[in-house]
Amino acid sequence: MNAALTFRVLGPVEAYLNGQAVGIGGVKPRTVLASLLLAPGRTVHDARFSELLWETTPPRTQAAQLYTYISRLRRTLGSGVQIVRMHGAYQLRMSSASLDYDDFVDLSCRGVARLAVGEYEPAHALLSTAVEQWTGSALTNTTRCLADAELPGLTEEYLTAIENKTTAALGLGWHERIVPELTRLVAEHPSREHLRAQLMATLYLCGRQSDALDVYHAGRRALSAGWGVDPGVELRKTYQAILEDRIPDIVHNGSAAGHPLAPH
Repeated sequence: MNAALTFRVLGPVEAYLNGQAVGIGGVKPRTVLASLLLAPGRTVHDARFSELLWETTPPRTQAAQLYTYISRLRRTLGSGVQIVRMHGAYQLRMSSASLDYDDFVDLSCRGVARLAVGEYEPAHALLSTAVEQWTGSALTNTTRCLADAELPGLTEEYLTAIENKTTAALGLGWHERIVPELTRLVAEHPSREHLRAQLMATLYLCGRQSDALDVYHAGRRALSAGWGVDPGVELRKTYQAILEDRIPDIVHNGSAAGHPLAPH
């Protein structure tokens, strides 16, 4: 029986072999591993490694240190993966290993496909499982340079999955049960207008029209104070619908474009 090797980057960077944690070292070897796991084609050039590991002040021994990190990963991870040297770069080849980010993208895309044809229950199940791949803020034990480069995109995909899951929940009439999660997410991401519009619509469907309007005004103040901008079209339309005591379009459309959003 082949050993099951799994990687996690949607939280602390970790590796597990048959369910047992694999010791992959400190911040820098975890940065090397995460860089390979998330890179297009899972190939990273030496210059990129240098930037991610040491930013603008690499040591004179950077090539030797990088080789040491790669060698240790090869020994530790075993036959589940290969790290191959090619044309001034290293490439990670995964034969029998799995990655939580790959699972997240697959589940999200399948959920979006179900959502697009109005199959709300399987869409919600798939998107919920996708979101559950996250165990905290991604890449927490890697270098600041890697986190700065990758975390914004990963967070965008995570929030998009949350928004699509919310659309499915609204389609199922589950508005009361999703208010706490939406309230927390809007507080954590005050500039995320689509989430705020979803919270407003959800509160309205719960019979809390005044609370929904308060959420709009709080968002307008936050956007003005933090970014010097006014609410966008979707947020204004949601506000106007609630003011006129009618169901906002976002409940039916799911997104400003009228269709669910897929991860990159």
